[in-house]
Amino acid sequence: RVCVQITPGSKAAQGNLIQGDIIVAIDGVSTEGMTHLEAQNKIKMANYNLALTMAKAKRAAPMAAPRMDSALRMIPHQQVT
Repeated sequence: RVCVQITPGSKAAQGNLIQGDIIVAIDGVSTEGMTHLEAQNKIKMANYNLALTMAKAKRAAPMAAPRMDSALRMIPHQQVT
């Protein structure tokens, strides 16, 4: 099951899950074939201990912001004459 939405203050948020993370198993039980509602209920019913087997979402590498104080190259067709 893929984490589609993380509710602030929820068990998922407390466990540092982010949108796109994949829950592979809940308390050792595979989520393969499990509906979203079944997975959600299984997580919500956990009282003290909850073991999630996760596959973390691939995070995009941070991109450096362009420096606004550097001169931008003009492409010839953009030059004003």
